[in-house]
Amino acid sequence: MEDLIKREDAIKAVENVSENYTKEGDREWHPHIDFITQALIQVPSAEKQGEWISQDHRAFYPRECSRCHKEPLLDAYGEYVFSDFCPNCRAKMR
Repeated sequence: MEDLIKREDAIKAVENVSENYTKEGDREWHPHIDFITQALIQVPSAEKQGEWISQDHRAFYPRECSRCHKEPLLDAYGEYVFSDFCPNCRAKMR
C-alpha cells in the first residue's frame, strides 16, 4: 500500500528539523527551509484513486474495485451500484 501523508505534517517536520539545525549552530542550512516548504506546497495531492474493473476480460459490466478488489454494493433490485467512491476502501473512482 502506498504512503499517504498530510502536507501540513511534512511542512512541520521540515520546520522542526530546521529548528534543531539552527540550535546546533548549522545556520547555512536554515535559509533553504523556505524553498523546501514552497516545494512541499506545490506537490500535488496523493488522493487514493481507483476504477471499477471486470474480474474477467469477457465480462460486460465491472465487478470490483481496482484498489481493494472487492465488489460494489448492491441496490434493492440486486444491481451493482457503481458509486463515485468505493464503499470498501473509500478510493475515488475515475
